[in-house]
Amino acid sequence: MKQNMRWRLIALSILLVATAGAFFTMKMPSATKAVNGRDATTWPFAATSIWNTPIGSGAAYVPTSASGPIVVQGVTPDPVYFVQTSSSDPKVPLYQAGWAGKRCASTTPVGFDPIVMPNDFVLPDDSHPGYTPNNASAILQPDGRSLIQIEPLARCKAGGPAYGWLACGWGHTEDIEGEGICGAHFGSSLSSIGGMLRKGELTGSGPIHHALSIEFWMRMYGYYSASSPNHGHRWPALAEDAYAPTTDGYCSLDPCHSKPNPSFTEGALLAIPPAVDLNSLHLQTDAAKKVFTALQNYGGYQVDDTGWNVGQISIEKSALDEFQQSYGYPFGAGAFGDDVKEIIQKLQIVDNNGPDSIGGGGATRRAPWAPAFADGTGGPPAGAQNPDPTVQPTSQPTTVPAVTPTPAATSTPAPTPTVTPSPTPAPHGAADRNNKGVSNTSQPSMADYDGWGNSYSAQALQAEGIAAGKTITFNGVAFAWPDVAVGTEDNYQTNNMLHHKHGVVIDVPGTNSATAQTGSNVGGITLSVSPVNGATTLAFLGSSTNGPSVGAVTVTYTDGTQQKVLLGFSDWTLNGGHAKVAQGNRVVAKMPYRNAAKSNDGRKVVATYLFYNQIALLAGKTVQSVTLPTVVNQGHFHVFAVGTK
Repeated sequence: MKQNMRWRLIALSILLVATAGAFFTMKMPSATKAVNGRDATTWPFAATSIWNTPIGSGAAYVPTSASGPIVVQGVTPDPVYFVQTSSSDPKVPLYQAGWAGKRCASTTPVGFDPIVMPNDFVLPDDSHPGYTPNNASAILQPDGRSLIQIEPLARCKAGGPAYGWLACGWGHTEDIEGEGICGAHFGSSLSSIGGMLRKGELTGSGPIHHALSIEFWMRMYGYYSASSPNHGHRWPALAEDAYAPTTDGYCSLDPCHSKPNPSFTEGALLAIPPAVDLNSLHLQTDAAKKVFTALQNYGGYQVDDTGWNVGQISIEKSALDEFQQSYGYPFGAGAFGDDVKEIIQKLQIVDNNGPDSIGGGGATRRAPWAPAFADGTGGPPAGAQNPDPTVQPTSQPTTVPAVTPTPAATSTPAPTPTVTPSPTPAPHGAADRNNKGVSNTSQPSMADYDGWGNSYSAQALQAEGIAAGKTITFNGVAFAWPDVAVGTEDNYQTNNMLHHKHGVVIDVPGTNSATAQTGSNVGGITLSVSPVNGATTLAFLGSSTNGPSVGAVTVTYTDGTQQKVLLGFSDWTLNGGHAKVAQGNRVVAKMPYRNAAKSNDGRKVVATYLFYNQIALLAGKTVQSVTLPTVVNQGHFHVFAVGTK
């Protein structure tokens, strides 16, 4: 998101891949079910598939690069959908999916017979420039065996046609009880649902019993060879991403790993070597301990390219909601995100993974084989041994602790403080804001707020009482709007991981004016703002682009204690008018248009917003600084001003 934040069409000379759907009923298999026969809808594919084969005692581990481990700047989900159908469901046509914001616009058939889909199943098109989720998915047909895989799946209204691109070639279906290789992750042509985290797997008490589906920025970490027959992929992958270069040296961006291992391509099996002790990582969350154990026992297959320096894990959509309800923050944020970033650094390539030695081969395995299906098929290979106790993890995760969930959309998230000593940020020079958000309508190219040439209109803002250096009072908070010239840096964009290695720090010990400094203990930008006496609320003016965006902010107090809180901003045009105000935001200003450098008249008529959001401060303390999110769930997170009340 990853996420992938986009989807890729592979050249027609390469196998087309795609998937579609959403779990209507997702239940973890019970112990009784596993003994009496495995249910393919909750534990798909044969025991001998790449997804269910445990790492073997013969596995040969090699580093991902001579330049060091994979060090991502964030963790994001890649949501996957699985749709189950019945014989009473209608057949619907499948049309080609259009580009951002136009996925449901085509009338060109994909060329496949109509597919069976529940009449009430809807997957809206929430894509827009800069945010093009993969929506990899698989539709299980009424025979209970045939998977039709589509990417990016969209269905904008109940009973209407479906949109997307088919995986594995025209007319091909994959058997849910088969080997589960071909599918709709376009970056590798691997299965849509193979390896995805399912509902209950991160929050239940049992271990994850399959390999994971994982994604990294392969232009930074991966290898490509123009002279190799497979170029940028290895078994079991069937292709590399169209995002891959066409010349040697896959790593083509700076910073990058200058010495990627030739074995690290799409389809590589990554795993944590047995010598790494779970306890040595001091992980904070049980969900991360489950991920560690799965990656040590089964590994994870590189299935796609994230397009930026984050690690992504494929996860069933309803499992995302379940995770946030259990932990009180989004998947990839908070302590879980920190834990997974540490886990990723321990990954190595199982170099001898192959069709005749899945998981590296060997007489014994790190975990038990998956049981057979109810009809006795799809079970372990003859003579399989279960497992080698000498290579089991030294520690197992326990159940997830009870956490009171934070409201995600209708109210401001409640603070979850962590009181730990922290050095006071030491200012060391002006750093200034890092994004140009406002332009004159007569000169729209002066600014580029969203990365697509669009920006706020200075004239439209002025009509709402907002201008350079002016005090804006909203909800009892006095904000100082940046006193800078139109067309210069006027806001803080904190989540563009291609350009920023750290979160942005906003210092609060000065006046209400906005002067930028850098906090040396975090390496981010500091904005001076005076807290009023007895302040109980820290408030923000801003919005997101290509969003909405949610991330964790860290408030630092003058006594050194810290407090982590979720903060979000709605998209500045509410996704072109298709979304509602969320994240507890309040509308400060609504303009009738935004400036558009690519438009003939310099503007685009679309309702454009500036939002207010706030967080509660700890009682009896004086706020000193706030660190904006290092990673948000999607889009770009922008702050123009900060104030207190």
